[in-house]
Amino acid sequence: MKHSLSILLLAVMGFSLTSCLKDEDFEDHIYGLTGASGGELITLVGAPFSATRLDYFEHDTTFSVVTVKIASDHANNEDVSVKLVLDNSLIDDYNDENETNYLPAPAGSYTLGNMEVTIPAGQKEVGLPITLSPSNLADDLYALAFRIESSTSSKGVVSKNLGQVVAAVLVKNMWDGEYTNTYVSSLGNGTNHVSLETETPTRVKFNPGLLGIYSNYQALEINPINNQVSVVMTTLLPIITDPSSHYDPATETFYLKWTSSNPTRNFEQTLVREH
Repeated sequence: MKHSLSILLLAVMGFSLTSCLKDEDFEDHIYGLTGASGGELITLVGAPFSATRLDYFEHDTTFSVVTVKIASDHANNEDVSVKLVLDNSLIDDYNDENETNYLPAPAGSYTLGNMEVTIPAGQKEVGLPITLSPSNLADDLYALAFRIESSTSSKGVVSKNLGQVVAAVLVKNMWDGEYTNTYVSSLGNGTNHVSLETETPTRVKFNPGLLGIYSNYQALEINPINNQVSVVMTTLLPIITDPSSHYDPATETFYLKWTSSNPTRNFEQTLVREH
């Protein structure tokens, strides 16, 4: 079972960061994602935000960057054409609302398929293909934003809230992976398994959170020049990372020594990549 330090603070933070999407059609119970009475919604899967995580490599790959879906509890008995529009102004709106820093993917770094996609009769979704090389998007946090402009569905309407999406394309950094985490701390000692997941080109976050036990956010900021590492948290502040903390690329191992100061707790961690 995952625990949480400063659980009340985290609960408040979680509540404040959770938004409630509303659609008039949902509220009037005319349409629904699990059922529709005489109608259907044309949506973008994952709206308002989706993310594709890619391994780093230097050749082109093709995948669906966004998926159009008919949300209905009955079969689709017609070909439905849906026109999509690239609208990267939505990225700024998303950043402002969520305190993120996504950038529009640079022009020329990707090639999109036909922006008018067709959901064949008998099916309910179709993807929009994109071709790119992950190496071209590895230096920052990039996204593309889409909205549905129109649909030929004879029964469906375009969802007001689920008809637009910011689709992030996240390239895994070199530290992303699975690790064996051995820790000695004021909270106890042990060994467990954690995932370190890319947040930025130079940051990975723990999953689960603190020590691989608690839900508190914990991340590592790595200096790629000298392999020095800083522990990053949003609770138990301030955090002081000992200068000895570093990453050893030869053994793919993190050596961490740090303290939290509210109250004072000491931590030492060794994370070894699993193969």
